[in-house]
Amino acid sequence: MNDGFLEYPNEIWRFIQAYQNREGAAPSVALAFLILPIVLHKATRDVANSTQKASGLALFSGKLGEVRENLFAIHNRALEYRALTLESIALGEQAGLFSIDANTATMAAITSDEQASIPKLPVKIKWLLPVSDKLGDWFSALTDEQVSRTLCVEF
Repeated sequence: MNDGFLEYPNEIWRFIQAYQNREGAAPSVALAFLILPIVLHKATRDVANSTQKASGLALFSGKLGEVRENLFAIHNRALEYRALTLESIALGEQAGLFSIDANTATMAAITSDEQASIPKLPVKIKWLLPVSDKLGDWFSALTDEQVSRTLCVEF
């Protein structure tokens, strides 16, 4: 499943940043398990790219649900990508992109003051990041349970 990219922590980091920027709170670790199954799946990513940020998760889900199997497939991919997501979370924390609070099961991205130490992203993955940003924004407007119901996934 890992095709040689070690940059997947960046997608999770950008998701966390967008979530924090909108809500001022840290997202739960559980939500991180939905990022790669959406970002790394071309058809799902294309739907997210074509959905305006202001439209929200409900419209994204509705567009994806036009073919019901596409919406239900997110849950299966989340299970399939579990190990990759865990690896990405571990790499991101080790790299100092974000931290995990074990007491609250939340993740916090580094502050903007610390961003100077973040390496530039390779061109081969920069096109994935806008979807991570949208997901952070969309998820932050809802509770974890609402995200779960909207995307037809179980945590």
